[in-house]
Amino acid sequence: MEQEKQATATLSPPALLRRVGVIGDVHGHSSLLDAALQFLSPRTDLDALVCTGDIPGDARHGDTDCCCRLLEEHRVFVVRGNHDRWAVENEHERVLLGLSDQWPLSKDSIAYLKSLPATLEFDTPLGPLLVCHGTGEDDQTGVYPGDTRAVLESNDPLHALYGEGRIRVMIAGHTHQRMVRTLDHLHIVNAAAVACERDGSLSMRVSPGTVLRHKNPCLAIVDFETRRVQYYNIARSKLTVTEAESYLL
Repeated sequence: MEQEKQATATLSPPALLRRVGVIGDVHGHSSLLDAALQFLSPRTDLDALVCTGDIPGDARHGDTDCCCRLLEEHRVFVVRGNHDRWAVENEHERVLLGLSDQWPLSKDSIAYLKSLPATLEFDTPLGPLLVCHGTGEDDQTGVYPGDTRAVLESNDPLHALYGEGRIRVMIAGHTHQRMVRTLDHLHIVNAAAVACERDGSLSMRVSPGTVLRHKNPCLAIVDFETRRVQYYNIARSKLTVTEAESYLL
């Protein structure tokens, strides 16, 4: 099993990413993450799987060590979220995350979280794709479904990314809200989380969602050739995956 594991830094990206399975924020929900991976991994039509980070979570809701192992074993490209950074850098934040001495992370998990990059880039039929947790290198600034033009213009990381004009699609997390949104040349997809969505109605922005438990765990598949983002709900009780809404980029 150990020989099968590869950290994100050592995985080889596909030459052209046509379709990708997207997992949002995890927050320690190992059973929901496993359900998402059992659905995505067998699919031969996907060129890669990506995850927007925030792997650690309160041990009462799951197993962070198990989450790290699952992501490695399924060869998922994962970016670092603010919770991943806090878990390995800040003792106070580890306590707040439920990762105190009562539920310590293994050395392998700590090494894995430390190895995660802030961002990843892929080539797609639509142009360059940026995968991140928040917005670009900033893991604590997200783009929310209700953001007005004034809010978007005050989002410095987004303003820089938009102004550069190179990236065509950004897949992000952090907000825990599904979202597909187009800002001229930049398409933003939020996968939400396999843990939960925070609140708010669905809107035309793409976020992979979240696996969090308290609201609408989900995952997403993004097809860059048909320009379709398809969401899937994960049932909390039966851990089954069913097709949900879809949007066009």
